[in-house]
Amino acid sequence: MMGSLASVYERFGDTQREFECCDTTFRIQATGVWAEAGATVARKTAKSLEVQLNAFDAASAVSRLNREGEVRNEHVAQIVRRGIEYNDRTDGVFDIYQGRVEHTLKTFLRGDSETLPTEFDTGTVQASGSHITTDVELDLNGLAKGYIVDRASEALGGVGRRGFVSGGGDMSPP
Repeated sequence: MMGSLASVYERFGDTQREFECCDTTFRIQATGVWAEAGATVARKTAKSLEVQLNAFDAASAVSRLNREGEVRNEHVAQIVRRGIEYNDRTDGVFDIYQGRVEHTLKTFLRGDSETLPTEFDTGTVQASGSHITTDVELDLNGLAKGYIVDRASEALGGVGRRGFVSGGGDMSPP
């Protein structure tokens, strides 16, 4: 009897996970059919995307884009397109073109530099499929974490399962 009860709970369970991702604590809550398996897939999705989108990791696709001026990565392309859309919709108030300014400001705030940025960058960004080219360093950090939460939430979903993903202020709908 205990074996079958454990099997039922495994198939129709409730699970919570916490893990570090994007320099913050991510939380996953899942209930229903294969909740534990769904939470595992959601966590793997978040961690995989963090590797690709972490601007502070020199090996990431975002770092390569900022260093080399081009990259082929479907996730970076989606985030860049979203950033361009937000820039257009806010008449430039939301601005992904300020990666160098953001980096210089953070270096100053940490005490590693005595110089503040004195001017804003202008440049161009082109997106064609998964291929992105730019002639200016981009700041995608504000969009990347929300994108990761959204993709992890999609991975969490399944027939007979519900839940949510939360990551440092970004949260999927429950």
